[in-house]
Amino acid sequence: MTSYVIVESSNDAQDLRSMVFNKFEKCFWLVLVLILLFRGLFLYSQLDFKNGGLVRNMSLDLDVVNPRSALTFLSRHGLHGRVFHGDSFGGYILWSSYPELRPFEDGRDITARFVTYNKIIQEPQVYWAKAALESDFKILLLDTRYAYTFTLIKCLDKK
Repeated sequence: MTSYVIVESSNDAQDLRSMVFNKFEKCFWLVLVLILLFRGLFLYSQLDFKNGGLVRNMSLDLDVVNPRSALTFLSRHGLHGRVFHGDSFGGYILWSSYPELRPFEDGRDITARFVTYNKIIQEPQVYWAKAALESDFKILLLDTRYAYTFTLIKCLDKK
């Protein structure tokens, strides 16, 4: 998209193009192509942790990081209460589903809940039981892009 805008803009400004780009046109296009090539290779090389393993995620799907479908499911089935969730989901839960769903923390500020959340994801076998008892979680909404999700699941399976 960026290269299209640059090409179209330079075609519209013929006078500017003839004055500025005559000397450096070949160099400019070479640098632009190299930047786009390296950026594309960088994006291709990125790996996400998803469903218990590393995957190359090349989709433009918003649901990769958006709990909308999970919240729709919870709403459709009348489930409500306090939610333990991935850090990036709190604001969306608060915005779209409050008061039926109450997020544990929303990531915008550092409170005692943020500290507790980080303790839970680092050592769930030590901190989960106490936090679950104090917060009365009814729902777990976990982000499968992160390894801590599977550590927490293993901890819960043992109980």
